[in-house]
Amino acid sequence: ENIEKMSKNDFPMCNEFNVYECGVGMCDEVIAFQISDSEKKDGGRFVNNKNKTNLCSELQIRSIDLMRLDIRGQLYIKMDIEGSELAALKGAEQTIKKNRPCLAICLYHRKNDLLEIPEYLNNLLSNYSFYLRGGYHTILWAIPKELEIYYNDTRKE
Repeated sequence: ENIEKMSKNDFPMCNEFNVYECGVGMCDEVIAFQISDSEKKDGGRFVNNKNKTNLCSELQIRSIDLMRLDIRGQLYIKMDIEGSELAALKGAEQTIKKNRPCLAICLYHRKNDLLEIPEYLNNLLSNYSFYLRGGYHTILWAIPKELEIYYNDTRKE
């Protein structure tokens, strides 16, 4: 349902919007994914092949670097992918280095994310500024220094 809605490209702020029917991670792989048996379908989890049930689906995971995306203009990456953020960032390392995107990465799904993700990005990126925002929903913002002028008004809080 979400793929169908997103494919209609009803986003006035985007000239072009592409939908890829996959998850993102460190490498290309297929994994088992279990969605709770509820009408809301508001939660899911990865499972290993030994714990596969008939409620499981297979989910294609792709490395952003291997997708060979045609990126035009300023890239913005926001990740709220339930604890898979670090693996996805590692799978996007070359794309991030080449395109210098603005990043908004959730740090609250895994206990070590608050330390590991900023450390990883700080070692990967040069001339970026980092900001933490939130409380329970803590988000790391990584902004290329050459774009900070556009974000000055948002940091006054």
